[in-house]
Amino acid sequence: MEHYILPDQFLENPSAYDGVYFYDYQTQLECEKSRIVLKDNAFSFLLEGTKQVYNETQAAQIGSQEFIFMRSGNYLMSEKTRNQDQYRSQLIFFDNRFLAEFAIKYPQFHQTKRKQSGLITGTIDTYIGHYLQSVQYLNPQDPLTKKVKLEEILLYLIQNKGLQLPDLFENQQKGQQLKIQQVVHSNLDNNLQVAELAFLCNMSVSTFKRHFEAIYNTSPIKWIQEKRLETAAQKLLQPNLRVNDLYLESGYQSLSSFIQAFRQKFGQTPKQFQNRHLDV
Repeated sequence: MEHYILPDQFLENPSAYDGVYFYDYQTQLECEKSRIVLKDNAFSFLLEGTKQVYNETQAAQIGSQEFIFMRSGNYLMSEKTRNQDQYRSQLIFFDNRFLAEFAIKYPQFHQTKRKQSGLITGTIDTYIGHYLQSVQYLNPQDPLTKKVKLEEILLYLIQNKGLQLPDLFENQQKGQQLKIQQVVHSNLDNNLQVAELAFLCNMSVSTFKRHFEAIYNTSPIKWIQEKRLETAAQKLLQPNLRVNDLYLESGYQSLSSFIQAFRQKFGQTPKQFQNRHLDV
């Protein structure tokens, strides 16, 4: 599985990185759940294609003419082209030092009634579209102009798109157990592997398993299987739902393996379970 550290992957001279970096990313290659380590915060303004992002507690998808903000951290990302065309995104990376300077410069935006967590998305309107055209002419060797252009889009998003300054800062460090609980509960429906869940927790697989078993007294695979079967049982209470519609989203590759696991847990097949409860 691909593993990338950004923005380092795009820097021609990493030692010259000054905390703000604009990159016009274009490719015809698709990727599925690539492991991305964002060393700094980032905006992705998507011009062509689709993008799906997972962090510790959220999943978000954007399409063409939409944007997403991501704080520094570990992510799983899938990028798809449309109609075998290309994928294109204007990326803007910036570090927390820049954010601190911005916060000092614009103290009027400190007040907030709520704080979002994780992934923040929005649409690319006419103003943002013109802005993205203008940054194509930026001189990468001109740090002052880059910071001015970044301030411009931040101010616009805060004043016109509902973005708030506290949204941009990282949450306080979470305890390992709480983080694991949030990650696994938030991603039950995303069919992630144990290695992917460990990555989102910023842990090795062995460390993740050790902490997980201390919390739940079972292995991650067994716990996830149990939870998915419980979810499937709840969905079977819908009269029009077919068993064939459930096994893939429950993480099983075949209908027979799903039926066998369901019978082991509930003592009856999914169809018997559905008929019994709907007849009551």
